[in-house]
Amino acid sequence: MTSTKRIGILTLALGGAFSIASANAQTQTPEQRYQQELRQCEQLSPTVDMQACKREAGAALQATRRGNLQNHNGMNYDQNKTERCAALPAGQRDECMMQMSGQNTRTMGSVEEGGILRETTITVPATQ
Repeated sequence: MTSTKRIGILTLALGGAFSIASANAQTQTPEQRYQQELRQCEQLSPTVDMQACKREAGAALQATRRGNLQNHNGMNYDQNKTERCAALPAGQRDECMMQMSGQNTRTMGSVEEGGILRETTITVPATQ
């Protein structure tokens, strides 16, 4: 007999909203990208804090000017996943890495909706 354990991670994605890039994002100046992000803030759902969205856009512009944002499409996602999981205790770290790799994982939601929910089903042998 086996039991099933489900884990889920909600990734709040206000800042991640800016990681959705248009096809010409790599040819934009930082100021053009900032203006595009402000327009995206205006189009987000009413439940998203507009001021926070605009602050994030401004912070991204400043970071770009300082050279801290090297990729307008976001950061290295694989490295980000690994770093997030590395902060967890050993047992949870393995489950987190499994979830981030997509194994037995169902993903729901979107950045536009305010977050991505990942649900991973892990089958664990029953204790006797």
